[in-house]
Amino acid sequence: MHERHTDKQLYFKEQVYTTEKHVIPFIRKAAPIEAGMTVLEIGCGEGGNLKPFLDLGCRVTGIDISQSKIESARVTTAVAEQTTVAAFRPWRGS
Repeated sequence: MHERHTDKQLYFKEQVYTTEKHVIPFIRKAAPIEAGMTVLEIGCGEGGNLKPFLDLGCRVTGIDISQSKIESARVTTAVAEQTTVAAFRPWRGS
């Protein structure tokens, strides 16, 4: 087992780094990422992949089946001016 599997903060930072350095540049090859645009992640966990989009001024919605992950996402991504543009919701399947 890797250290990141037991250290939630380290895992969150790794997700942020990966999204900043790899995911966002990949997306930008196909389309611009602009402040105010909406980003949805299904299976968002603690929100580490959404945080860089928040930092760019995007509106984000994260959905996860785990209520505890949603609660963590609300805490780990919270920045005063961003709280109105981030929505983390538990999945309510049938």
